[in-house]
Amino acid sequence: MTALAARGEAAALDQLVAAGLVFQRGAPPTAQYRFKHALVQDTAYGTLLRGPRQVLHGRIAVALRQQTPEIVERAPEIRAHHLTEAGDFDDAATHWLEAGRHASRNSANIEAAAHLARGVEALRGLEETPERNRQELALQLALGPTLLTDQGFDTPVGRQAYRRAGELADRLNDDRAGLRQPGACG
Repeated sequence: MTALAARGEAAALDQLVAAGLVFQRGAPPTAQYRFKHALVQDTAYGTLLRGPRQVLHGRIAVALRQQTPEIVERAPEIRAHHLTEAGDFDDAATHWLEAGRHASRNSANIEAAAHLARGVEALRGLEETPERNRQELALQLALGPTLLTDQGFDTPVGRQAYRRAGELADRLNDDRAGLRQPGACG
């Protein structure tokens, strides 16, 4: 958090620590800060207007990439969350896809499905372009097997992921194996 803090913001952090609302671990500029209680965090977050809140999330996403790439590599969903909240939906979808793949590799299918679904959701508000559709196709193709593994072969949500993947593949003239097989699209 210190990396994000300008001089005035660093003083504000010091005040929060002195007031006992925030815990500080380590010394600036590499100190880490954590709210004393989730309710304090929620209250502070709720007082921010949408614009400044988005800017703050954007700054956090940049700081994560620049200063702690090992965290982003281990837990890409952290950066994906901040990118989503910052309104950078294109980049967020990329990180949600990586988070879903990471969770899937670790057999965390429920988490994988949630991350992949958030990636699809992040793309919903974006204009349909070939690049956006390629991103969604990758997300849907990762989501389908994850849902089938977790929920079984007769799940409507899993079939919907494959159906949507087929639609996107048609638009992109992308002939992915398995999308046209009977039963694959429900």
